[in-house]
Amino acid sequence: MRLTIRAILIALIAPFAVSIAATKEPKSATPAYITAALNEPARKDDAANDERRKAAAVMDFAKVKPGEKVMELVPGSGYWTRLFSAVVGPKGHVYTVWPKEMEKYSAKSLANWETLIKTAPYTNVSLLQQPAASLSAPGGVCGAS
Repeated sequence: MRLTIRAILIALIAPFAVSIAATKEPKSATPAYITAALNEPARKDDAANDERRKAAAVMDFAKVKPGEKVMELVPGSGYWTRLFSAVVGPKGHVYTVWPKEMEKYSAKSLANWETLIKTAPYTNVSLLQQPAASLSAPGGVCGAS
């Protein structure tokens, strides 16, 4: 009798257990190209901030892939630019845009950027200065038609 009751309980509970297990979202693995970008030797100084800035999750959310073109507005210190550069790789391009209206506030940063974009592996990064009201990148960027 006990065996029958157990069998009936298992038969009743099993479909629910399977449906509960099926509704759990699987953890998505970080794509290999993002992991490679995070481990880019040229970014060794940035690596200490990757966890705090949730870099892998942000790059995965942004859906930026190797070979694509990206536009970054006011790149600041360049943390994200260096990561975008590593993700899009040598066949992609990162356009960093400093609006003309910020010229008086960004002179030092602009000088740093002019040096950065001439240094490997960041030769796939361009510095653009243009009015904020008319942002554009040569040939379009991700998400643009």
